[in-house]
Amino acid sequence: MLRDFWRFRRRSRPAEPAAGAAASNAARTFLYLSGLFTLAGFLVVYFAQRPSETDHFATTERLAAAELHGRRTVDLQAAKMAHARHNPVYTLGLFGNSRSVRVSAQDLGLDPDQYFNFSVPGLSYRASVLTLERLAAAGKAPATSLISLDNLHLDYSGPPQVPDQIVRLRRLATDVTLGLKEQAPPRQVARAAVRAVRLEAQGVTSAFNADYWRKVLLDQDADDITGAYRLDGSFAPPAEEERARAFPRLTLTQRQILPFYLAADIQRLGELQRRYGVRVVVVESPVHHSVLPIESRRPALLQQFLKACESAGVDCMAAESSAPFVQGVAWPDATHAPGSALGRYIGAALADALGERGSAQR
Repeated sequence: MLRDFWRFRRRSRPAEPAAGAAASNAARTFLYLSGLFTLAGFLVVYFAQRPSETDHFATTERLAAAELHGRRTVDLQAAKMAHARHNPVYTLGLFGNSRSVRVSAQDLGLDPDQYFNFSVPGLSYRASVLTLERLAAAGKAPATSLISLDNLHLDYSGPPQVPDQIVRLRRLATDVTLGLKEQAPPRQVARAAVRAVRLEAQGVTSAFNADYWRKVLLDQDADDITGAYRLDGSFAPPAEEERARAFPRLTLTQRQILPFYLAADIQRLGELQRRYGVRVVVVESPVHHSVLPIESRRPALLQQFLKACESAGVDCMAAESSAPFVQGVAWPDATHAPGSALGRYIGAALADALGERGSAQR
């Protein structure tokens, strides 16, 4: 009965004029091709974003700062990785973000040819782990690598960002696969995937940002640089920035750290040590003692972090150990210790890990 009804409807529907049918088909074809070309354009822009392989740190401090000013995070990261590829393996490398980028060879009491600061402002701990893995695979991992972990009070974490899109997509697939295999909390697996996808989307949209291309192609704003990158990869802030200030207590509104992936990344570092014969030390960055929040997830996260370190055979140090080095000095803000004080803290962590207390301190 239903079949007869539909046959009746089809017979009773007026035939579409030939000209109308042709126009409708042409419109559909146009929309289809437009969508196809738009997708192709986005893919071309996405995969064409290859940061420069120039070793900016092989020149003068001023040029290094001018060339890198205003660029994307991955451009600075690519410049530092290019420097590692073009130079002998360093004795010590420091990986992190803006909280560790100020630490110079002088702060650690080392010669410039022994040390390089691979820290890149804006990156997360997960990006540092992936960067070190890439250097190790290329035979350029430092003999000892210090990784700065954002203080767990901040509850900050981001996607593993590196300059190569294929590597990032492979890491995304690996993270999802590992989470499903190990039966990680589904919410954590989903959040890790969403962050990675959002990062790729931002990479595409940045290619259509006129202000970005103005800075890259015309090198504008280079004369407005405050501070400069040193040849050892560290950043020298303006002298007036490091002065005493009053800081409000931290107000924590984010819960970004995914405990499963925090532990999994520590296991990756342990595997890296065993596979490549290098040494890795993870140091939790300090925050100013006057701004510690009343409540945070840090106690539970710290316990998980230290347990993962012990299981993986990775030397790790909690921020409490920094107190003798970072208190009583002027901080630029509540979550960024001055480079000199942070250098003494990191030097002590390194000395403890290597069993050579005093040799790495000034």
